[in-house]
Amino acid sequence: MLLSCRNLTEMLTNEREGKLSSWQRFKVRLHLKICGPCKRYTAQMDATVAALKTLREEPPDDVHESLVESFRKHTRGG
Repeated sequence: MLLSCRNLTEMLTNEREGKLSSWQRFKVRLHLKICGPCKRYTAQMDATVAALKTLREEPPDDVHESLVESFRKHTRGG
């Protein structure tokens, strides 16, 4: 069974961190092969992570937590 776009976005961080099973990784990669919007979303997320890694300083804890919470709300659709 194919992943939905919502499932993909929920699994993407774990996929990038190598935390998925082989079957889950296969389903993520298959979805990305056939879904242009998710492929673009993934590319944007990867570009954002790469850009953030170039920063010389860590963001303050409150900013970091705020960003993480915003991302969680977005991926939950709220």
